[in-house]
Amino acid sequence: GKLEGEWNPLLHGKPLLAYEDKDGNFFVVDGHHRLEMAQRLNAEGKGPKTLLTRVLREKDGVSADDARLIGAFINFAEEFRDPQKPH
Repeated sequence: GKLEGEWNPLLHGKPLLAYEDKDGNFFVVDGHHRLEMAQRLNAEGKGPKTLLTRVLREKDGVSADDARLIGAFINFAEEFRDPQKPH
């Protein structure tokens, strides 16, 4: 869901994962909520200004499907690492 509160680099500072297609378009693969929070807080003058981002590139042989699969795997793995969530 939507992240609320103040930006905390320890809680919210994990790098985003993005995908760059052959035309130079970027798409967020993992970190949509962190990006939305940063953009909202930056609009209020309270955000992190920049976000670390790892980029998967089509020119390096990564397809859009590969990127989506990697993003899904990250989300799945993080769900099971969170001790606060019932499994």
